[in-house]
Amino acid sequence: MKVLCTADLHGNRQWFKWVLENSPRFDLVVLPGDFVDGYDKRDLPIVLGELEEFFKELEKVGVPVLFCSGNHDDGIKRTSNPLHTWTDGLKKPNKIWGNGDMGTLTIHGQDILFSCHQDNEFRKEPVTLKLEKDFEKGHELAQVTGLPWLVVHHNPPDQCLVSKGDMGGSLILKKLIERFQPDFVFSGHLHQAPLAGDCVDHIGSTVCFNAGFRAKALTPNRLELDLRSRTGNWFDKDLLRKAIEYSIKGESDGEN
Repeated sequence: MKVLCTADLHGNRQWFKWVLENSPRFDLVVLPGDFVDGYDKRDLPIVLGELEEFFKELEKVGVPVLFCSGNHDDGIKRTSNPLHTWTDGLKKPNKIWGNGDMGTLTIHGQDILFSCHQDNEFRKEPVTLKLEKDFEKGHELAQVTGLPWLVVHHNPPDQCLVSKGDMGGSLILKKLIERFQPDFVFSGHLHQAPLAGDCVDHIGSTVCFNAGFRAKALTPNRLELDLRSRTGNWFDKDLLRKAIEYSIKGESDGEN
């Protein structure tokens, strides 16, 4: 199962194009938020129109997509309901899943459980309560089905290598990971974390990923992973920076 993970595209049209052209090489695309740039000085309809077109083209590619909103996304166009975001309009039935979505996908005959979670920094309490309830539900489904569980959340878990440097990650997410142990957690947000720490780390038996961000690069920072063989490559600033290996539940943690 080949997975592309890239976050913090920040309205870069060249990076949007790269994702569209390269998505067919993968079985699953994971986009953990910050599709727009909160400091973009262009008119909002132009910015949002480009993103909507990007998602329309993604739908045509036909590869399943999991995404969540980021702090720039929720910040650029806030809604009165903290549990609702305008990025909900980017979802496509049975093709592209976003905030609040939880379900199963079958890829090459293998079923996986997924859950996508909002991280709204402006009104934290209701979002945190929903995150906790969603993790409880996801854990229950994982226990019942026995399926590997993949989580998408913009801010990475605090106090680990994928959130090292910058301003730190999400403490509540870290506690929920420690408690419920999903198989994989995909995040972004903290741009320098893979350089200050690493692009992959373990919290117990959970494997956490963050590809980071480099401005002005020709291609987006990304992780190209094979979840079946537990291997992958990290691309940083247009170059293959690192080959990685990682363990999953029931295996030894190994080296990051």
